[in-house]
Amino acid sequence: MATDGRSSFGVELEMMIAIKRDTKELPKPYMFHSSPGAPLLVPAGESTRATIQRVLGKLIEDTAQNHMGDRVATDGPDIDFDMNSWHLRDYTDWTVARDSSVSLPEGFLDLPNVNAYDWTDVEIKSPALFATDKSYDEVRHVIQALTNNFWVFAPESAGLHIHYGRGRDWIPFVDLRRIGTFFFAADPIVCQLHPQTRRIANSFCISNRLYSQIAHGLPAKEAGERVTRRNGEAPEEEYDPNIPAPQPEPRPVFERGETFTSIFRRGGLDGYILSRPEFQRGLEGLSAARLLPQASFAGPIDIPTAAQELLRVTNAPTLATMLGVNYIGRTAYNFTAYGDNYRVFATALGIDSQFIQPKRTIEFRQPAGTLEADEVVAHTKIAVGLADYASKVDIADLWKMILDLTNAELHGDWYDVFDLLSEVNLIDEARIIERQMANQRGIEIKQGIEGTQGLARPRLRPASRAAEVADRVREIVGPVVVGDVPVRAAPRYLVATVASRAWRRFIG
Repeated sequence: MATDGRSSFGVELEMMIAIKRDTKELPKPYMFHSSPGAPLLVPAGESTRATIQRVLGKLIEDTAQNHMGDRVATDGPDIDFDMNSWHLRDYTDWTVARDSSVSLPEGFLDLPNVNAYDWTDVEIKSPALFATDKSYDEVRHVIQALTNNFWVFAPESAGLHIHYGRGRDWIPFVDLRRIGTFFFAADPIVCQLHPQTRRIANSFCISNRLYSQIAHGLPAKEAGERVTRRNGEAPEEEYDPNIPAPQPEPRPVFERGETFTSIFRRGGLDGYILSRPEFQRGLEGLSAARLLPQASFAGPIDIPTAAQELLRVTNAPTLATMLGVNYIGRTAYNFTAYGDNYRVFATALGIDSQFIQPKRTIEFRQPAGTLEADEVVAHTKIAVGLADYASKVDIADLWKMILDLTNAELHGDWYDVFDLLSEVNLIDEARIIERQMANQRGIEIKQGIEGTQGLARPRLRPASRAAEVADRVREIVGPVVVGDVPVRAAPRYLVATVASRAWRRFIG
């Protein structure tokens, strides 16, 4: 059963919950002094896991029934008699489980009244939902029900994982390739939305831009050969000859309709810091002779070169290989579902099985865990909105955006994540996440202040700025080195494009 290419999503919420084992009155932890909830009472004779699944499961079921979103699939015949939907068998309803990767922060049990309770990890997964207002409302109401009834919180170790898909179907390869290319380029500024713990070399959400195989200069041809060697056959090619090869040309000055100006000045948001040991880790097994000529053993390849190579890929498993890492770990934008299991029906004892089919989604792993309902929905809408933008925008405009993102990586004071969100009309979501980021920094945003022109960031003098940009591009991008041998200076078009675009944007 096809789903007409509509975008869909699912969320995974990681948290800790307070547990008590008898009805004895205990002091209330200060962090929950204003919370309407309570600890979860585990009755004698029942395991903690069973109580969590039973009590939280019933609360979520009742809440979802009253605020039902647009489900991609329902249990029963809708799944059983449609092999194309078997991968959704575990995603027709909300599920409650444990997650051992979530732990209490250091020193937490030393806080007043906290150690009077047990604290247990929980992971809650949503069903697969179409990206509609009703679906986002269902997520919002479920989270609010949890926080209204229980003492739950998302520690630093918790993540918010968002899955993006196309209903029951695989994401069309042409769209998948555009999405992968876009997020490789956008990774250095989208990460500005997330706290440092999610930006460092975290094995649960490794930067695609810095540490993926394409970042190390693995060509599409070599990646495809690796897929063939792993699987014993070449992957089916899906190249669309109607998509032109991108040509790097600067775009005219962009004029926004509605303007959102963040309280955070451009250049004031932290991004990635390259970890040399993590980058070197990804070089194991690579030979300079088999990498792109622009590759370097000192740091990742430049964005335009990588983007052009990704747009040349002709099949999903090769794309997933290039955007992944060659060691154990999961990337911030996880394309594993489109790797070796792409369009393959998993079998058990040689028989097609309903119970072990792989997902068909891209997983966004970098957002930090949160139980603020509006923040969860905003992060989800950002993931869906950016993926939809990359899928639908004209290929020439996508390439111009990639050049903007290249410049943003080099010069954070010229273009940042809030400029990107404004440009793709995710302004409401930007305001919500801006408030979350301000709270994390101990900044209070007064009602009506965020997004006002009164806090507009100053522009620099264009002539001197253009020269500075050109010098900086040459400094960072070239000469490019493979091993100890310089192989090419910074591409002239990149220097000219970045410098002229900065000049135009600053006088615009």
